[in-house]
Amino acid sequence: MVTFTFFNFKGFSNCWWAFTQMGRRSFQAKAAEGLQFAKMLGTGGGKGFSIYPNFGQYGWLGVWDSEAQARSFFDKNALFHRFKGFSDTCFTIYAQPVMAHGKWDGQEPFIAQGTFDPQKPIAVLTRATIKKRHLLNFWRYVPRVSRSIEAFADKTLFSVGVGELPLIQQATFSIWHSGQAMMDYAYKSPFHAEVVKKTRELGWYDEELFARFTVVDRVDYTDKTY
Repeated sequence: MVTFTFFNFKGFSNCWWAFTQMGRRSFQAKAAEGLQFAKMLGTGGGKGFSIYPNFGQYGWLGVWDSEAQARSFFDKNALFHRFKGFSDTCFTIYAQPVMAHGKWDGQEPFIAQGTFDPQKPIAVLTRATIKKRHLLNFWRYVPRVSRSIEAFADKTLFSVGVGELPLIQQATFSIWHSGQAMMDYAYKSPFHAEVVKKTRELGWYDEELFARFTVVDRVDYTDKTY
């Protein structure tokens, strides 16, 4: 089971607290039962795909041995509840990998176990470490990528640019109404096809990963207790 959690913060003090926790990589330091792989993620400003960070939103990715262990963590973990208490809103997506290729920090964190159904909601994660010599060209294309996704806004439930290291280690996470809607964007958007072509021709990335997930559940948290 894979979980994607997003925290939204308001007010300077809450945003500053969240920023300091991001720097400490707190969730990774607190081992949890069944947690195989974890990453804290910053998000982009504007509509989520920007060179400028969004200091009011952070994400956390977890890969678990089982759904039960993931749910136990979110029910009981004191550090998660502390994050939730400082946040204005917070939600977690539970997802099952149905396709994955590539590596993240030399690892293959997602093991496909389900079957892709184009009629059901699908989540997509793309992630790459950008070669330093290609940073300028890569970021020149980001605004156009953002606009191309916005053209399919009626087909997405959620989309955001995320990253571990500013400018260099970047990713996108999106949830689509259906697998078919996602494939329409991937294969019918002329600009998306152009970016994929340039990626292959110019070798922008040192490391890259692409994964699809069946959306199992979404949990919105309203309890603000620590």
